[in-house]
Amino acid sequence: MSQRLADQVETAFRQSPDLVLSSVRKPGTLVVTIPSNVEWKLVGKRTQVFYSVEFSSTENKTTSKVAGSCWDDDLGKCAAQILRDTKIAAHKHQ
Repeated sequence: MSQRLADQVETAFRQSPDLVLSSVRKPGTLVVTIPSNVEWKLVGKRTQVFYSVEFSSTENKTTSKVAGSCWDDDLGKCAAQILRDTKIAAHKHQ
């Protein structure tokens, strides 16, 4: 489940005209981390997924954290929320 969410988030970031994915830690870069595996619980016949995300500077100073949830059959909704939260964090990070 964690890898599926990570894949959805990476796709959302790649498709966003507002963000650039990078593995280079240049000063001023916002680092987005999903610090642990997602949690989940069965609700009836559906699975609810819970995630947390940390935003930090390249100096490893955490600037903010967010958490959310979505259904496992719609992880794109979680990815879209993480993308929105990242844009907000990036704006504050500048």
